[in-house]
Amino acid sequence: MKISQLSASVVAAILAIPSSLATPIAEIDAPMQFVNISSSFVNNAIPGNGKFQPRSGNHYAHFCDNYNCGDAYTYVDNFGCGGKCYNGFFAHSVALGQDGSGNPKPTGSMFSSSDCSGSYQSVGILSGQLTSCTTKSGSGGWQSAYLYFNC
Repeated sequence: MKISQLSASVVAAILAIPSSLATPIAEIDAPMQFVNISSSFVNNAIPGNGKFQPRSGNHYAHFCDNYNCGDAYTYVDNFGCGGKCYNGFFAHSVALGQDGSGNPKPTGSMFSSSDCSGSYQSVGILSGQLTSCTTKSGSGGWQSAYLYFNC
């Protein structure tokens, strides 16, 4: 069965699974011209490359009150592409991680203010790594963050 001229957002809405039930294992990264709903769906769904692009699995940010990413007390899992200011913590280090080695990797902008304003320190995971630990430079701690994945 073919459904002609569906946009990626329409197909994503049709295929949506509530995040409370499952974490997506693939994402659509190109405009779609058709969807072939059959046993060969995975191989035919995306014109141009013929395959789903794998995600890097679950990803997280753990805010820690010490300087070595131990004793995390605030957790944010599977965040999206910015737009939300996470606050309500005071951290001296942040651990970022992901399940798989693919790209994109989670990153963040860490702020000393409680409202994600002013100067910030960028945090991320180095190429070839699955986790990172970044310590606050200078005095004080972080009180808010914008977190990014798949932007």
